[in-house]
Order: sequence, then structure tokens, then C-alpha cells
Amino acid sequence: DAAGNTSARIDSNSVVLDTVAPTLASATVTNSSPTNLTGYDLVYGAVTDTYNRYCILENDTVLANCTFVAGTLPSSFAVSAVDGSKILSIWIRDAAGNTSARVATNAVVLD
Repeated sequence: DAAGNTSARIDSNSVVLDTVAPTLASATVTNSSPTNLTGYDLVYGAVTDTYNRYCILENDTVLANCTFVAGTLPSSFAVSAVDGSKILSIWIRDAAGNTSARVATNAVVLD
């Protein structure tokens, strides 16, 4: 204050700056190709770090088109009923907003 008095030190909560994105090693569609099923079964490789949201896009590699969903990666994904080759692009995101690199699945033809 103006008289030169100083207060005792007050410790605040610590803050952790998280700038590391989670990593998804791989993703695979296990349906045979061609298939007539629109539910594509998925298996995933190792995930490093924690994540709380994911995005899966069909035949689209643009992260800006993602609408992230809360939760863990699903064991299946419903693709559009339009025949043709389909590749899924997958991203995961942590609570700090760090987003993984895109992981592409193998191509599976819907026929």
C-alpha cells in the first residue's frame, strides 16, 4: 500500500500448460471388401495421452469439417448408403483442445 506495507505471500493453484496432442497409431475397418453393410467395424492401434473427443469423417480429409463428439472411439461407424470406396478419417482431441494428426483407415467398398 502507500505506506509501504506488504502482505504475506499467497500461493495460487498451479497451472499446467498442455500443448501435446494425443496420438492414434492406426485405425482399421475389419469388414471385408466389398461389403453390403453400412456399419463399418473398427479396431484401433495404440493411443498415447488421454483424449475426450473424436471425429470420424467419410471420404473427407479436412479437419475443419469435423464436429467432435464427446467420448471414446466407437467400435463401429455408419457410412452413407451410397455405393463406392470409403476411407474413414479419424482425429482425437484432448481436454486442452490439442488435436491428433489424421489417421486414415483402409478403403472398403460398399456395394
